[in-house]
Amino acid sequence: MKHCFNIGIYWTFGLLFLNSCFNKPKNLPSENISEGEILYKITYNQEVETNSMSFVYPKEMTLYFKDNKQRLSYAGALGLYSFDFIFGDEHDTVYTLLKINLLDMRVYIPTINENLLIFSKLSNEVITELSDETKEIAGIIAKKAVVKLAENDSYNISVWYSDDFKISSPNKNTPLHNVPGIPLESEITYKNVTFSYQAYKINSIKIEDDIFKVPYDYNVISLSEMEELLNMVF
Repeated sequence: MKHCFNIGIYWTFGLLFLNSCFNKPKNLPSENISEGEILYKITYNQEVETNSMSFVYPKEMTLYFKDNKQRLSYAGALGLYSFDFIFGDEHDTVYTLLKINLLDMRVYIPTINENLLIFSKLSNEVITELSDETKEIAGIIAKKAVVKLAENDSYNISVWYSDDFKISSPNKNTPLHNVPGIPLESEITYKNVTFSYQAYKINSIKIEDDIFKVPYDYNVISLSEMEELLNMVF
């Protein structure tokens, strides 16, 4: 009887150990990573979600990163368009890329010094306040920062970020440059529509250098032309 009791204890501890292993988040980085991808879900307020044209807004976002280079990619519903930003290299240039499949159109604009179109609300000087608050997002601990407009601190956004990535300037050339980590949850306001995003998966994978280059079949256009095209999409 005692022998059976001991076997039962061993089985119990064995099952508990196996359960703890299999229930670990599969996307949890074992150590700081310098390249990979982060997948995000995008949500909107009720007014946008119930609008008959809400399908044109992207529901997912992917951030590719390697060293200090990053590419932020949005895919439109039904494959109608793709919308990308390439930033963070040694230059101050941010490349905004737009592909409209229906028109077989591929265009881009180079802009300087934090002029990301999607950060229109934060286009002016901002103040960043770091907090001690933390929470788990996509299997890792995220820290909180609050970003405010210098001339109007009544408008502010919370940015939940992680510094568990080997990136020295994770938000270079964006208004979030004082946030010391990759954003995992926050919001973006563009054309008076707020995109709330939250990471749900982190993949430590090899990223090819070409993903941070403007493809050869994209044509450069002006900022005003890009805005006109975006009015067609959104």
